[in-house]
Amino acid sequence: MNIKAYQRGDVILDTYLVEDIRSGAMGNVYIADHKKWKIKVAIKAPNEKILSDKQLHNMRSKISEMHATGKSTRTTINT
Repeated sequence: MNIKAYQRGDVILDTYLVEDIRSGAMGNVYIADHKKWKIKVAIKAPNEKILSDKQLHNMRSKISEMHATGKSTRTTINT
């Protein structure tokens, strides 16, 4: 499974304008501006090497469940 890499100037989910990218052992962190709210946000993208496909699937399922039950409104995994 490939996790999309973004560049400065890219727009994620038609909402977040990427301004800076930081990398570390766990993956990338995209520093972005929320286009409507006019605030800076950090979007974390885990490194594929540290997540198996099963772990990524489980993480997506958990986040989908959280969104469906209203327990979270801020977490997104975008691949």
